Amino acid sequence: MNTSRTNFNMPLDHQVKITPYWLLGLLEGEGSFYLNRNPIRPGFQILLTATQLPLLNKIKEYLENNLGFDNYSKWKINNSSAMSISSKKSVGDSKPTVTFDIRNVRILHNFFIPYLNKLNFLSKKYLDFSDFQIICQTVYNGAHKNSIIKELMVKLSLSMNDFRLSNYKGKIPKQIITQNDINMLKNALPLSKHLWDGRVRDILTGKIDYNNESSVYSILNPNNEELIVKSLKEAADIVGVNDSTLSKRLDTESTDFIAEVNHHFIKRIGVFYKSKETDLK
Repeated sequence: MNTSRTNFNMPLDHQVKITPYWLLGLLEGEGSFYLNRNPIRPGFQILLTATQLPLLNKIKEYLENNLGFDNYSKWKINNSSAMSISSKKSVGDSKPTVTFDIRNVRILHNFFIPYLNKLNFLSKKYLDFSDFQIICQTVYNGAHKNSIIKELMVKLSLSMNDFRLSNYKGKIPKQIITQNDINMLKNALPLSKHLWDGRVRDILTGKIDYNNESSVYSILNPNNEELIVKSLKEAADIVGVNDSTLSKRLDTESTDFIAEVNHHFIKRIGVFYKSKETDLK
């Protein structure tokens, strides 16, 4: 048993049956809510030994099909690292591992957190989840662009996970987060506005933050065949213009923001949103 096990073959008729509370049970034991601090990016991870890869594949498949993603969002998931599985070779005596990661704040804020909020946690993992909700809301709204709010958010992240333990003896000291700190984070003014086509506008400057967009590009060719690509540059290369020209056309064309270029129709489509905002002013 346990570390002495060598046979991991499952019966031929074995099926992985995932339910919400089965997944929550695994998450409470093996999941981790965290914040990357450079660059700022919240994330969720499940880490298991490499023999559990088929299980992580089923978990990813389950979430793709049960969180409410549209088809464009599913395409983005399967063609990016927004929600992915990776492997790591063994080091020394350790076993090889596999990880399931959700790195996209829109998936976390708009889909994964609302899904978990419908369930009842039974362990102290709920404390991490509660703090993680605040962190995701802060990043999603762009409030962390305020240096004071960013500092408080990092401080909150340093009170989660192992930092929360009374016997923690790591290099980074535990941070004491106060209720006033929490209230400041919860009430921080948004500094970003998410647009229906996946772009993000800075509220203070009114400028588009193209590095933070969450879009795919649909191209309808002269034969009425649809091609989906990940980036503006890919779309521009296909239709034979530079990306700045295509960007301007997409921002100014009057018919549902669809640009017609060289007999192709191109549209920027927002992904990982449950409700589309219509204000593009």
